[in-house]
Amino acid sequence: MCVVSNGPVSKMQHSLGKLGMLHHFPDLLFSGYDIQRWKPDPALMLHAANAMKVNVEKCILVDDSSAGAQSGIAAGMEVFYFCADPHNKPIDHPNVTTFTDLAQLPGLWKARGWEITR
Repeated sequence: MCVVSNGPVSKMQHSLGKLGMLHHFPDLLFSGYDIQRWKPDPALMLHAANAMKVNVEKCILVDDSSAGAQSGIAAGMEVFYFCADPHNKPIDHPNVTTFTDLAQLPGLWKARGWEITR
């Protein structure tokens, strides 16, 4: 599991630190600034998958932005699009599952037969 963001690594570290989650991602923060490419360009997702040595077909992207979801689609990933902002529109694509409440995510994964692990 990793975090991929258009923002700088320092912002990810700050946000995850405030949530008490930074220790889960010691060297697993990937920023558009690392490669000078940003979502919706799939290069950032492909960079993260390559760094983690995971085929994109095995990757699952959870994102709350249309640009992020489009990036995952273009990279060939399964996308879970958290579309809680009424200004964002759902994305109709076979690789995209749209949801509006984070509490739905575990059930969506379990419905596919996936186990939730760290």
